[in-house]
Amino acid sequence: MSKYKKLMEAASRAEAMKFIQLNESNIEKAEIVLSVKGEIVDKLQRQSEVINNMGVDVLGPLLDRIKAEQGLDAAQNFSDNVRHLLQHAVTTLMDVKDKISTETLKLTGDITDGPDVSDIGSEDVDIDIAADTPTFDMDADADFEEDIISEPVPTEREMKESVKPSKVGVKMESIRGTVGTKYFSSKEEMKTWLSENEKKVKRVLGYVKK
Repeated sequence: MSKYKKLMEAASRAEAMKFIQLNESNIEKAEIVLSVKGEIVDKLQRQSEVINNMGVDVLGPLLDRIKAEQGLDAAQNFSDNVRHLLQHAVTTLMDVKDKISTETLKLTGDITDGPDVSDIGSEDVDIDIAADTPTFDMDADADFEEDIISEPVPTEREMKESVKPSKVGVKMESIRGTVGTKYFSSKEEMKTWLSENEKKVKRVLGYVKK
């Protein structure tokens, strides 16, 4: 873990400064990281904790009142819907917090825009799509992404017994937010293309065979 990432995750300013060698360049970078951490990142973290606690501290007593006045079914429906919305809010806040942390660490040089080609295959790899990659409507094709990611991986025996697929596809998201699948004749060709276009790709979403 880099020193600036440790600084971003430190519990206090005093603890954070232990990770930084005291010279002018490092102090300036550290001040930027600490400012973002204190004014944005930590506040988002606290806010997400407040919202998360609402499911117990606020929703619990409120459900008792709804149950008494409108019945068990109404209380249960309200509980399910509100808990889902609160969880969505927490997830969104944490995602924003992580992305802001990442953008801050880019300023220190700890993180670059392009992915490490050695990480290809990981769900967390970030990447971009060439102009010839097909695009999809994010709303209309919401289920399409889930189907690809959740598609079961065949066992080695099943692969040997079945006809080997002629093409390998990689579903990815570009830096501009475009989502599409690009097919290759072999895994080696896919890795070569990803290596050459790594600065354009934001994220690998999954792999498919054709």
